Amino acid sequence: MVSIAQEVEDYVASHPFIEEALIQGIINFKKLAIQMNETLEIGSKYRVKDADSAIMMALRRLSEKLSKTSESLNKTTRGENQLRLFNTKYGLYEFTIERKEGVNEQIKQLYDVVKIHRGEFLTVTQGIYEITVISHQEYEPDFKKIFTKSEIIQE
Repeated sequence: MVSIAQEVEDYVASHPFIEEALIQGIINFKKLAIQMNETLEIGSKYRVKDADSAIMMALRRLSEKLSKTSESLNKTTRGENQLRLFNTKYGLYEFTIERKEGVNEQIKQLYDVVKIHRGEFLTVTQGIYEITVISHQEYEPDFKKIFTKSEIIQE
C-alpha cells in the first residue's frame, strides 16, 4: 500500500502551482490538507482519525524537501556566474563550435598552437552536436585563424 506521504507527493507533483507555492512558502497547509483529504479520501482509505493532520505533516516535510532542492538549483546557477567571473579574472578564452565533418583536423591544429609541454592548457570537450574549447586568452587570435567567425557558435 502506498503511504500517505507518497500520495501527498504524487498529488503535489501533478499540480505544479501547488508545488511552486510550497517552495515559496506561501500556502496554507491546513486548508490545502482539507482540500486534498476531500479529493484523495485519505481518512477512509487509511482509517486515520485525523487525516488532515497527517496530510499537513506530509505537506510540511515535502515543502522542506522541495525548498532544499530549489536552493541547490539556485547554487548551480550562481556557480555558472562565478565561472564566468573566473574566466575573466584569470584570462581564459572559451568558445563553442559546431561538430561537423573535418572539424577534427582543425582541433589537431589547436594542439600545435598551445604549448602543453610548457604547462599551458587546452581543454576540448566534444558533445554530440558541439565542441567547446577552453584555453588561455593569449591564444584567441590563433584560434580565430583556425576557426572562422561563422564557425564559432558562442564565445
